[in-house]
Amino acid sequence: MIWNPTVKTDQTKPEDMVDLPRAKPHRRAIAPLWLRIICIAMAVVFLVTAAITGLNLYAINSYNEATATLNETIKLAKKPGTDPKTIELRQRQTDELFDRVGKLSPVLVGSVRHAISTNTKVSTKLTTKTRQRIATIEEARHKGALATKARSSNQADGDGAGLTDEQRHAVEQTLKANQPSSSNSQNQNKDESSDTQHKDIKPW
Repeated sequence: MIWNPTVKTDQTKPEDMVDLPRAKPHRRAIAPLWLRIICIAMAVVFLVTAAITGLNLYAINSYNEATATLNETIKLAKKPGTDPKTIELRQRQTDELFDRVGKLSPVLVGSVRHAISTNTKVSTKLTTKTRQRIATIEEARHKGALATKARSSNQADGDGAGLTDEQRHAVEQTLKANQPSSSNSQNQNKDESSDTQHKDIKPW
């Protein structure tokens, strides 16, 4: 015998059911297009302003550093006995710093731009004069070395350094020609002296 369980069905009638209120989906508020454009524009302006301000602060700090170095170099250049190459090395670094800051001129404030331009000209002028002085000193040293070498060569050659090859050859030939004459004259002197001795001998 097969057991067949009775399936109970819900006897609730459709008219007895109560509809629950449905929750409406939450929608995010969207700003109007014109307001979003204004916000984006303000953000861009803020970023650009901040960047320009940062560049100006960097330029001012670099300018102050380069100007301080330039003033120290000018004082050092006025001291006697200062090596011009030391001045040239310091100026090379200072000029590079001024050049780097000068490239920011389009975004700099007018007063900062003018100050950088003025001190850049002063620094360039000092560098030019220093390099000219170095060139003059090196040229004088080169000429002095050549003169010393020439004097040493003259001393090594002796008195004949001023004679040409032809003149030296003529002197040598003259000396050779005089040697036989000297020996002949010595022989003649000997002959004369012996003749004299023979004349002084008496026959008795």
